[in-house]
Amino acid sequence: MRYTIKLPQDQQDIVVDALKTYQKAIESLCPTENETISNTQFDLYSLIGMFKDKEIEIRIEMDEEIHNSFVHRGHNVDFPIYD
Repeated sequence: MRYTIKLPQDQQDIVVDALKTYQKAIESLCPTENETISNTQFDLYSLIGMFKDKEIEIRIEMDEEIHNSFVHRGHNVDFPIYD
């Protein structure tokens, strides 16, 4: 059996904040002429847009076995229960 969980907007907002922090760190430490850094910055803008857009639903899919063993996969917490 597969689980499909819609990530709530509150959790999406946490991801946006983390991505923005990462983006600022990259911009402050690295020259923008570096192609890898430029590509990463572009990807960050895209990801921030996807997670920030309230009309886009972010879903997580996994097998039941992965869901049930989440804590034992090195995460030290059970998979969150979202309404």
